[in-house]
Amino acid sequence: MKRLLVVRAVSVSLVFVCMFGNVLAQTGNGGLTGTVEDTSKALIPGVSIIATNTETGVTTSAVTNESGAYNIPSLIPGTYKLTAELAGFRAASYTNIALGTSETKRFNFTLEVGGVATAIEVTVDAGALLTTSSATVDNVLPEYKVRELPLVGDDILDLIGVLGGARVSAGPFPEFTTFAGISAGYVNTSVNGQSVQDGRYAAGVYSTTRINPDMVSEIRLVLTPVDAEMGRGNGQVQIQTRSGTNQYRGSAVWDIRN
Repeated sequence: MKRLLVVRAVSVSLVFVCMFGNVLAQTGNGGLTGTVEDTSKALIPGVSIIATNTETGVTTSAVTNESGAYNIPSLIPGTYKLTAELAGFRAASYTNIALGTSETKRFNFTLEVGGVATAIEVTVDAGALLTTSSATVDNVLPEYKVRELPLVGDDILDLIGVLGGARVSAGPFPEFTTFAGISAGYVNTSVNGQSVQDGRYAAGVYSTTRINPDMVSEIRLVLTPVDAEMGRGNGQVQIQTRSGTNQYRGSAVWDIRN
């Protein structure tokens, strides 16, 4: 009887952890949106839109509404392929879509009448297109820059000084650090959409724990304005952890702190 109770307690704990993990996973995610039309500019409803994370193989789908519009929210930041398919039309896709933290990007499709065996593929250079649907002014360090830039203390927050709009105070007065003229005391720091600040006094950008760069896929400095869903602060430092891939990888860090 005691063994049965233990098994049930463990099961309940696992369910709770899984549910709580899913809730956290939805914060700080991005989204893809847009419209689908034919060559005559008529909007097409009922088109299947499939977003595929090229690193994990996970797919998320949506269908265009009566206005030919689609929306795929709550996507984990990463690299995506976006495909539009409908019987009687040639499939079209965008590749190499870099989706960042709390970022919504717009991609519109134009489908041509044709057989299902033929497809049109559009290669997207995300840096050359203005596709982000947001009024936020920000600067972003993607994963490869986080990995390549030198860090003495292995704390990702030390990279704030290389982002445009930040003026980091040197010496024993971190509260004098400013972001676009705003004191760092009014800037919130979040990881995966969750605030990681828990201090009584304004001490600049900080976290309750040291954030190793091996954990980070992207760091974003939001200068102004902060999107409504982000909540507190006139500015934000948003950090997104790495989601992983289908490949086995690892790293080790050795710290000596006398």
